[in-house]
Amino acid sequence: MIKHVVMFKLEEPTEENLKGAKELILAMFGKIEGLNSLEVGINVVESPRAYDLVLISTHENLEALKNYATHPVHLPVVEHMRKICKSIVSVDFEIE
Repeated sequence: MIKHVVMFKLEEPTEENLKGAKELILAMFGKIEGLNSLEVGINVVESPRAYDLVLISTHENLEALKNYATHPVHLPVVEHMRKICKSIVSVDFEIE
């Protein structure tokens, strides 16, 4: 099993932008085979190192993660997030 974590720092982290991004990301769930779970959280503790939004998902294996990365449901979400963010970081790791 693979855990995929992505953190987003928005150009304009307004409540409207954050909620819209969260809803857009969550709308992918159930539409991509191999995407086992999907959580999205909005940051509640301000600090210089904090990001605004986090996506945490689990995937059956590396192949499922690769499928997710190029899936037609995921690609418009990636495009939107790149447009509204000034920084995006991620980490992927195996879980048992």
